[in-house]
Amino acid sequence: MSETTGSGHEQTQTLEEMWAGSRASRLQTYEKLTGNGEYRAQQQQDFISGEIDNPILDAPNLDQVDLDTYISELWELLRCVEDHTEEPSLEREAYDSIIAGKLAEVYYLHQSRNLLDMSDGPERIAGGEWIMQQARELYGLPEWATFNSMIRDLRSKLINHRAADILAYQIRQELLAVLPEITGTPETDNLNYNELIDLYKPLVDAEFSGLLTVVPEDKDEFTPEDMVQVFSDGLKYYEGTGIVEPGKWSSKINPDSKSINTNQEDCTIEVGAGRTPLDNVGMRRLLLHEVGVHVQRRLMGERSDLAALGSGLVGYTDPEEGLGVVMEQIYSGETREAGVQYYTLLGFAVGLDGYKRNFRDTYEIAWRRQVMLDILTSDEKLAEEVILKAKNQAYSQCVRIFRGTPCDLPGVVYPKDIAYHDGNAQIWKYLDRIRGNKAAFRQLFMGKFNPADPDQMKLVESTVWSK
Repeated sequence: MSETTGSGHEQTQTLEEMWAGSRASRLQTYEKLTGNGEYRAQQQQDFISGEIDNPILDAPNLDQVDLDTYISELWELLRCVEDHTEEPSLEREAYDSIIAGKLAEVYYLHQSRNLLDMSDGPERIAGGEWIMQQARELYGLPEWATFNSMIRDLRSKLINHRAADILAYQIRQELLAVLPEITGTPETDNLNYNELIDLYKPLVDAEFSGLLTVVPEDKDEFTPEDMVQVFSDGLKYYEGTGIVEPGKWSSKINPDSKSINTNQEDCTIEVGAGRTPLDNVGMRRLLLHEVGVHVQRRLMGERSDLAALGSGLVGYTDPEEGLGVVMEQIYSGETREAGVQYYTLLGFAVGLDGYKRNFRDTYEIAWRRQVMLDILTSDEKLAEEVILKAKNQAYSQCVRIFRGTPCDLPGVVYPKDIAYHDGNAQIWKYLDRIRGNKAAFRQLFMGKFNPADPDQMKLVESTVWSK
């Protein structure tokens, strides 16, 4: 990028430097939708016990004043794009799109905060409709054909299952009663996943052999504290290779969470204190996903002459999550349709079967679905602890798709998690297209971009990385 405006006035910074130095470039919407762990645990307990009909998910990081500072910064960055790049170019279009996309996300968060603070009434309903229009533009929504295929598969499993007791039979029948009737012919997937795994396993091993050495081979269980240590060691490995400067990235326990989160704004990998322990293979898969994909793509993008590759070009989210899951699948040799639980529940919540649902209505489907999936291969009598575990899992799944919403507005969701399913499919198709091309494969880890976008690929091809 030029350091001179169209009028000849010199600038103190290039656009890349301004974007890389901006707080807005590191904003991730989901990081603003987390809540207080103790409060949310109580809401979960009250909800599952039936004391409340729908939870109220707090969002203390969703602050209007803070969001306003993002908006001011982003509008100023848009002005800088105009000043720095008078003539149209792929770079200018990329920054225009990125900044406009970030603005849309901040306005979405603004409306989310407003919606959470509104009392019942027509204005609140209208606010929910507006936020869903924005959600469709930002993240997309589940599509009927894919949802129908998932329901077809679930119905088939339920019909073929022979319940071992009356309780299991009752839950199965209750679930079958709410599943929509199957229509049309099933979607076909012509990819040979076993062949692709065999093709790419050597490339994955070569790319991440050094990183994976930080996982102790003789350790069979990894607690949240152990995960923090492994992530910290993985980051130190990258410090040793010169990819990241010492001390810039770290890992820590998040007492308010049960999940893993790579916080792009704070440069931390957060491990939820309530995270379920992992076995050795599970730890390696998670390290590949969080550090090998999310962190490495950020670090390599920052080392390029196109700073936006560090924060992410428009539309990078789906393929990024997809790449993380695909690396897990190739490493372990296990393929699965990723993100089915979120896609299915989002489909029910937004009413693909004709009935929009709130948190409670979606949850009642979610826990029954989870119970049945847990006992499909078991001939034992359904135990109460299996049901309780399924209810807790279902609650967590619903929190992910209803975070940032009032929870009691049918059809109003946060649909970002369809990225796991859609992105997974995108990356497998891309890997099938490049058929083991080593250079094209390694390029996937050089920044946050969408390999299915031809214009973005032209930018990546013209980018230079520092040594």
